[in-house]
Amino acid sequence: MPPVIHLMICKFKDETLPASQIDNICQRTLALRTDCIHPSTGQPYIKSIQGGTDQSVQGQNKEMTHAFIIEFESEEDRTYFLKEDPVHVKHAGEFVPMINSKDGDFVGLTLDFVPGKFETKGV
Repeated sequence: MPPVIHLMICKFKDETLPASQIDNICQRTLALRTDCIHPSTGQPYIKSIQGGTDQSVQGQNKEMTHAFIIEFESEEDRTYFLKEDPVHVKHAGEFVPMINSKDGDFVGLTLDFVPGKFETKGV
C-alpha cells in the first residue's frame, strides 16, 4: 500500500509573533512524529515529518513562508491524525491561530496525495 502524504504550506503572523514562538511551534510540529500514538497499537504511527522555511529563488511562494510534509502509512492513519488524534487536535488548536488572518481566515494550503497517483476527483 503506498503512503499518504499530507502537505501544509502556511504563513505565520510575523508582524505579531516573535521568532522564538514560531520556532517553538515548528519544533513541536516535528515532534508530532513521536508524540502522536495510535490507540490500537500504542505506538507512533506517523512515518515521517519534514518541515522548513521557503528557500526558493523563483519568487512564487504567494507570501507563504513555511511548509510541512507528513507521511502516513494509510489513509486511515491520515484521517485519524487530522480528525481524532488528541495530541494533533490540541496542537492544531495552538498552531492554526498563529497563521490565521486578522479576520480568522486560514492563511495556508493543505493537500493530501498518494505519490504517483494522478487520477482526478471530478475535476
